[in-house]
Amino acid sequence: MGKGKFAHQKALRDHSLEGLWTREHQKVFLDVKATLTSAPVLCSPIFDGCPFTITTDGCKQGFAGILSQHHETNLPKGKTVTRRHPIAFTSKRTSRSEEKYKPFLSEFATLKFSLDKFSDII
Repeated sequence: MGKGKFAHQKALRDHSLEGLWTREHQKVFLDVKATLTSAPVLCSPIFDGCPFTITTDGCKQGFAGILSQHHETNLPKGKTVTRRHPIAFTSKRTSRSEEKYKPFLSEFATLKFSLDKFSDII
């Protein structure tokens, strides 16, 4: 899912655009809805020693994190495949002070934000 998918949501939230829902807004909404509801869908965490992975991305506009876990699947012919399945997503818009962070600090703040959000699971 690209960074620009939620840009229109920010515009709708920041400005009074009630009644101005355009075809472009509807298309973006349906794209996001399809992305969030299509495979791979969220899985429950399995606490059997399978490793967790946290993927983060921070920029001037916001922070985002994905918690995923590696799951092994045995195929019918005996082959074992390891796939990473998402468990949880988190994101937030940056504050005015966070918007001023240098890129490396923004990435670090995003990691801390994600670790705090996922601390109950990991």
